[in-house]
Amino acid sequence: MLQQLSLYPNPNVGLVTIDYKLLGEENAIWKLYDVNGKEVMNKSLQYGTNQKQLNVSHLTNGIYHFSVTLDGDRLKSGKMVISKP
Repeated sequence: MLQQLSLYPNPNVGLVTIDYKLLGEENAIWKLYDVNGKEVMNKSLQYGTNQKQLNVSHLTNGIYHFSVTLDGDRLKSGKMVISKP
């Protein structure tokens, strides 16, 4: 169970931090999709209270959608904006 998730800064310039608290002993998957629905990145989220920094500077500026899933069930979804100079 995902108890907490925050993603910042949003918008970002190529580096984003995910703070999360995942209860239980199973890992979740964080996936990032472009505006066409194509998966452009995925990362495993370890159970517990954690922080993960992601480099997204290789992606173009725009709006992206993310989701967190556990055993195929979507726990959280949202938007992320990349706005590099």
